[in-house]
Amino acid sequence: MARRRCFVRRDEADKSAEAVAWAEEHLFDRCAVVPEREIWRQALLWAQGENVSIGGLKRATSKRGYVRDESQVANVTTREVLGREWEIVRAATEGISAFGPLVHTLPVLPESFAKEQSAALKRLLMSRDFITLFRGGAGTGKSYVLKALTEQLREAGHPVVTLAPQRQQVRDLADSGFTSPTTLADFLTRKAMPEHAVVVLDEAGQVSGKQMAELVRLVRSSNGRLIFSGDTRQHGPVEASDAMLVLERYAHLQPAELRQIRRQNPKFGETNEEKRGIRRYRRAVADAAAGKLAESFAGLERLGAVVACPLGDQPERLAEEYVNYAEAGHSLVVVAQTWSEVHRVNEQVRAKLREKGLLGTKETDIEALEQVDLTNAQKRNARFYPPSASIVFNQPIGGAPRGAKGSLVGVVKRGVVIDMGGQWQLVPQHQLDRITVCQPRKISLATGDRLQLKANQRLSSGVAVANGEIVTVKGVHPDGRIALQDGRTLDAAYRQFVPGYVVTSYGSQGKTMDYVLFSDSAVRAATNRRQWYVTISRGRRGIRIFTPDKIALRENVLRAGGSPLALDLIGHERIRQFQSRRQSNRWQRWTRGWSIRARNILARVKSFQLTQLANIEKYGQQNHRVLRH
Repeated sequence: MARRRCFVRRDEADKSAEAVAWAEEHLFDRCAVVPEREIWRQALLWAQGENVSIGGLKRATSKRGYVRDESQVANVTTREVLGREWEIVRAATEGISAFGPLVHTLPVLPESFAKEQSAALKRLLMSRDFITLFRGGAGTGKSYVLKALTEQLREAGHPVVTLAPQRQQVRDLADSGFTSPTTLADFLTRKAMPEHAVVVLDEAGQVSGKQMAELVRLVRSSNGRLIFSGDTRQHGPVEASDAMLVLERYAHLQPAELRQIRRQNPKFGETNEEKRGIRRYRRAVADAAAGKLAESFAGLERLGAVVACPLGDQPERLAEEYVNYAEAGHSLVVVAQTWSEVHRVNEQVRAKLREKGLLGTKETDIEALEQVDLTNAQKRNARFYPPSASIVFNQPIGGAPRGAKGSLVGVVKRGVVIDMGGQWQLVPQHQLDRITVCQPRKISLATGDRLQLKANQRLSSGVAVANGEIVTVKGVHPDGRIALQDGRTLDAAYRQFVPGYVVTSYGSQGKTMDYVLFSDSAVRAATNRRQWYVTISRGRRGIRIFTPDKIALRENVLRAGGSPLALDLIGHERIRQFQSRRQSNRWQRWTRGWSIRARNILARVKSFQLTQLANIEKYGQQNHRVLRH
């Protein structure tokens, strides 16, 4: 009997360890720090029906060697996540003043540059650091300075690589005149790093610790340098560790910075009253950028931009406002906080546009594919797949080309098996990020409808589409192809899109429109200072906010948002001690060899002097013999 209990305990211990390992993979994929109780909760969800208890899970996590803050023992991180963040900080601190300036003579700057922009560009060009930060708020004109920077670097003879995290951002850079920009993921895959190149990474605030550490290693190995441009006050990366925030908080770098907002410019106003309104709107955005969230909210409320209305009436009120702006010819972005709210408001806006005759009369029903957001750990468990899930290959695997679709057969030890019309394709465990799980969703399309594209792909016509693009439908062909007003045509197989009248706050980042309409769903977890700042700063001329509860919205806006860093668990004092000890060790290792190096130098000098004396004596004897004869 005792032997049987031993086997039972061992089986529970093995299952608990397996469940905890899965929970770690799932949680630390997106978060650098998590509450330990969340690891237990996710492990229990994974182990449904298994012989696993809370006590067994606690024993399993106690053996994992988590890094903890003694004052906040509930929160933990892994040594792997902490190691990546520290690697980035160490590379930055060791690279301070380790190089010469990027240019030795400052160029004559364009007259169109403002004083602040000129100062930022000069700071970037004269940097002596391995990693240089360029910080600027929403609408401050970072791209304008970055373009001048890359041009000056090339004129100075530096190879320049321009990167951005997302394909849509790369397209925006290309449209702005940047030379051959590419995505960070493509660059890391190809590893086409020229020797001594300067790598300029735009929107660096959306890069995770894992990608940033890989980029730092690649650039260091080629004796290159890095310039990161971004704004950590906006939305950060989806994956764990906000790498640019890590540098700002712990690397002690001196960034070049732009503060003056240029997007909300009173010149866009047609009347003096409208110009005054844009100035007040700009003040509210500036307050949000400076962390003055209460003042930002109060400024927009005084402007009349915050509209209180019952939650049930909210979509209709917003849709009416949308139609008014659209009929006046203004560009618009509508922002909602959750996907359920996005769908609800999309339907109402579209219904109002049809009612006003702003969409075509002929409608075509199609089946779009809406992405299901799963981590790689969840993809390894069949219970997380919707019953009618469609699997799309976002990268080629084996015989499956990019864009191919299939259905789930099952999950096996080696990976995930996909049925592609009678042929089965195994997706190995290490390539699960190459598939996207989607849920079919029926939508109607007519001329004038807007779509938000959700996948990067090169179409059969040779042109490309990018994830995040907002496009307008011109018509639907009988074979399922969708003609767009910009001249492109979506293939019949391309179905990864959603109605594009309303986007999430994350989806709105990087966009600039005349007006912003914001639908507050009163979900506390969906609102914070980052969401507020990104949302309100999209417009040039104005914003309207529809909320069922102004007081609750104001309280939610004051929430910090963002996830803690792994280095936050250690604390500034311990990091300073470690850095000081490391610097001391470097100094000791360097000075320890002084006496040896000095003796070697003296020996070489003495040898040189003896050689010179021997030569002088030799030549003197030769000359003496010549004179005697």
